[in-house]
Amino acid sequence: MTITRIPFNRRLMLILFVVFLIGLQMFMKLSPWFFLGTALFFLILLAYFALMIGKGQERVPPDNNYTPFVSIIIPAHNEEEVIALTVEQAMKIRYHKNGKRNYEVWVVDDRSTDSTPKVLSVLSKKYKNLNILSRPATAFPGKAAALNDCLPLTKGEVLLILDADAHFPVDLIYKSVGYLADKSVGGAQVAKRIANPETNGLCQRQADEYKIDTSVQLGKDAVGGAVEFKGNGSFIKKSALKAIGGWSKHTITEDLDLSTKMLLGGYKIRFVPETCVWEQAAPDLKSFFKQRLRWIEGSILRYLIHMPKIIKGPLHPQQRFDMAVFLLEFALPIYIFFDLITQFIWLFSIGYVRLGNLAVIVGVTTIAMAVNLFAAFLREKRYGFFQIVGRTFVTMFYMLHWFPIVIVAVFNLCFGFEARGWGKAKRISAEKVIDGG
Repeated sequence: MTITRIPFNRRLMLILFVVFLIGLQMFMKLSPWFFLGTALFFLILLAYFALMIGKGQERVPPDNNYTPFVSIIIPAHNEEEVIALTVEQAMKIRYHKNGKRNYEVWVVDDRSTDSTPKVLSVLSKKYKNLNILSRPATAFPGKAAALNDCLPLTKGEVLLILDADAHFPVDLIYKSVGYLADKSVGGAQVAKRIANPETNGLCQRQADEYKIDTSVQLGKDAVGGAVEFKGNGSFIKKSALKAIGGWSKHTITEDLDLSTKMLLGGYKIRFVPETCVWEQAAPDLKSFFKQRLRWIEGSILRYLIHMPKIIKGPLHPQQRFDMAVFLLEFALPIYIFFDLITQFIWLFSIGYVRLGNLAVIVGVTTIAMAVNLFAAFLREKRYGFFQIVGRTFVTMFYMLHWFPIVIVAVFNLCFGFEARGWGKAKRISAEKVIDGG
């Protein structure tokens, strides 16, 4: 897959931001600014959480009278191990109108070189109303391009995007589509969970990490913030999608890029906590780090590309504030990294360290994530207090992976080493997946 190079002015923007963070962490070691900067950091977080708590009960409920025709699209590239089960589930969804099926299913065979075409051929004989689009080997690769090719063939007013390894309940559409009734809403994202948490400890930690994301997305939705598509379980209004120019095919995270384009186009994205989709976690460290690095590079990249419009665009102040707080997730690891470097330099050159707010920032950030995870565990009502405390502690330790991956991602983007292609995480055979997320 060919990804367009980042324009030099955007890359320079990131480099200058890193230089700013280097200077900021050194400046904050001056005693008066240390206290002021730390206080400001606390105020931003307190304002954000206060806004969430204050608006938590004001979420607009779905309109169950809104029943548009829905087109399900399932892109599949070399998915022989999982595609059959996903299609079987899609064909059994309960969503009817006037006694007739109110949705269609499209599977896009995206240049597969394994047995995916044969599996789909068998399924097409079993389900006469299953639609299959086969893309030739010469087609532009990537999920975004596959979705754009399928879009003109769909009949639905609303699209539902599912990954080839997705698991979902039969009432997925019924419980979700009502969130799109409002004309200002361009899409909705259902909660995501891990389908194979029992595979190993790494998969279990990813399952808990997804619980943090659910809490964050709920907060964003409550305050009218920047809810994001997650690629799997995404409901999108076709009219809104066409208005913003469809998916950007020159990107490695088409879902995050579409989220930003949708918000800049003046549309809201809602979050759906009433139902969920399950997907497989990366089962080994190699595929895990490769997946996360791609996610982070893609997330930073879409901000670099769309930054001028984010600054000047038609965003609600709450959405802009939400994005600014979200960007702290990428700024903090860089800030902390150079803080550690300067502390070591001073320690070995002059024998002591300068006062810094490293411990405060790390502590507050950890507490914020722990609170989100703790709240998610409490909502599930599946675990005892000490189980929740133990799993929260272990997951917070696991979340430290975020720091080195962000640092590597920023380095790659600054110096042109970013991912030049898209690759999915290693799949587990559908029969071996243990649903317990």
